[in-house]
Amino acid sequence: MKQDVPHQTPESVVEQAALYALGMLNMHEARAFERSIGEGRADCAAELREFESVVAGIGLSACEQSPPTRIREKLLARIGQDFPAAKPAAKPKVPTKFLTLRADEGKWREIDHRAFIKKLFKDEVRGTMTSLIKLLPGGRLRGHRHHSVEECYIIDGDYHVNGEVLGPGDYHCALPGSVDEELFSIGGAVFLLVAPLQYDPLK
Repeated sequence: MKQDVPHQTPESVVEQAALYALGMLNMHEARAFERSIGEGRADCAAELREFESVVAGIGLSACEQSPPTRIREKLLARIGQDFPAAKPAAKPKVPTKFLTLRADEGKWREIDHRAFIKKLFKDEVRGTMTSLIKLLPGGRLRGHRHHSVEECYIIDGDYHVNGEVLGPGDYHCALPGSVDEELFSIGGAVFLLVAPLQYDPLK
């Protein structure tokens, strides 16, 4: 059922129009004032037009102002504290698909009498280490037992393994459970070794 808008005195019309133009009426009051205009209340519409023109003029008459430098710097500093600059997202680390070690790179470490090793690659999955072994003339390696496969490829020199002499291009493979008792070089040797991470040295 449609409710009748109560008769408003001229003073109340002026007040309602002013508050409506300023956006200060609550939702119910604003809807009631709008119904008054819709029902043909010429006094409401006229007062509203006047106040809307005044409110628009107030907005346009305001001069643009810049805050003092000190206040501006203080405000910007405060904003910076409340909203710190976002750090650039760290780039995800992509596993390297290739590994290259130049001839003059890597470190030689002495492991036995006149015997040196340069580690090239550790394979955690297979449990092996790929290395270069260098024996100086008269160099020796201590005997040991193999828990898994050991592969050896001679690059240069002479390498004596259990009475067998290996030279450049020769390949030697020790199977699990085998034992190396005598390992040495007379003139020196360099060979590639793919071996288990741990040995069982002979006493």
